Amino acid sequence: MGIDADPDLITQARASLKEYISKLAVTEAFRDVQKEGHSDKPQDDGNTEDDELPLSFRLWKPATHHVSSADPLPNIGSFASGYEVVSVLSVTKWIHLFHGDDGLKQVFHLVYALLMPGGRFVLEPQKWKSYFNRKHTNATTQANYDRIALRPKDFAQYLCHTVGFSSVELLKVCSTSTHGFKRPIYLYTK
Repeated sequence: MGIDADPDLITQARASLKEYISKLAVTEAFRDVQKEGHSDKPQDDGNTEDDELPLSFRLWKPATHHVSSADPLPNIGSFASGYEVVSVLSVTKWIHLFHGDDGLKQVFHLVYALLMPGGRFVLEPQKWKSYFNRKHTNATTQANYDRIALRPKDFAQYLCHTVGFSSVELLKVCSTSTHGFKRPIYLYTK
């Protein structure tokens, strides 16, 4: 499952997925023809764009840039409690700057809801000092930056004591990464 606020990246991800699925379908069709000599399966051309994607690849995106603490989690339907691993890498700063504390908390609760019992959450938060460099992106980011109370150093406590994760483990920081990407990665267990 992918989550992103950038509609262009979402469109690119969907296009890449459709191309992959299309190639996979052709490969499987040839495999079926080789096994059976022919295929009697009817073609269904009435699918909508989202129906063509497997359920686990449908991408959730927020409808607006306004999130309040009263907003419910998005309808996750059959996604709920089905994933062994969810990764959130290098995006917490952007979620935080565009949606404030409430938006980031909502994402944390969504991840928890998506995980099966014993599931793992891989989190790579950006350092607080990197927020300053991007706070002037627009009026929303400036306003949210000034109101952020939940700092990256407090994520572990929030995720374990408020969201409900049972443990957190610091994974090794990659020493070969380029400057700016040598961030710690944390592994939370539901």
